[in-house]
Amino acid sequence: FNTIKENSGLPIYFTGSESDMKQNPWMEKICDKIEIGNIRKSLSLVRDAKKIISNDTGLAHCAGAMNKDILILWKDTPFIKNQNPGKNTKYSQKNNWLEEIKEYLR
Repeated sequence: FNTIKENSGLPIYFTGSESDMKQNPWMEKICDKIEIGNIRKSLSLVRDAKKIISNDTGLAHCAGAMNKDILILWKDTPFIKNQNPGKNTKYSQKNNWLEEIKEYLR
């Protein structure tokens, strides 16, 4: 995920729960700001973001509802069942993440 830092030119924020951070400790190395456990602050980060890269989470659905420019990294959940409602939502399947992240950040 250094690809995100190397290709974005934008500040990188990470938001989620304590368990999200424990699962992704490497985020501390690439993030400019980390917001854990505060939904209001997390939503304000989503609101102010130019681009969002996320997995399929509640915050991704909030970003979709705000029609934010978002790339959802899709892994194994059924796609049809869980699509994001946003008109600016793009999806990347797990085998294509690296190239599609680079393309999204251009």
